Amino acid sequence: MVYVTLQAQLLVFFIEIKTCPALNHISGHEGADRQIQDRFQDISRTFGDQIHLPEELIGLSAMGTQFATYHYATQSQVVTPAGIRRNPHCINNAAPGLRWHYNLLHRTGENKIWALANQVKAMVARATSGR
Repeated sequence: MVYVTLQAQLLVFFIEIKTCPALNHISGHEGADRQIQDRFQDISRTFGDQIHLPEELIGLSAMGTQFATYHYATQSQVVTPAGIRRNPHCINNAAPGLRWHYNLLHRTGENKIWALANQVKAMVARATSGR
């Protein structure tokens, strides 16, 4: 499930939601990470000409109450954290579960959500002040 937030024709934030059991499997991490990476690419290519993209786009990947944050610099088209390529010769974890270290039910997770909300508000203010 994906939720996208538009404010004044400015795409500012999106969230991808998976069920909690996905957190327990490497394939769940990799799938969620790949979806976020793909979503940034889709947004840039699909909406880049139709709506204004801010200097940075924020994506959130949630699995149950655990979440990871992703940032996409629209000018350089760099996503952080970067995806880890699969090794064709051995098993490697292309998206370590530690990325989803924030928990909405703990103080650090709550603080991170508030910090992201403030960051999004500041981006909208900067982007719309010149219109």
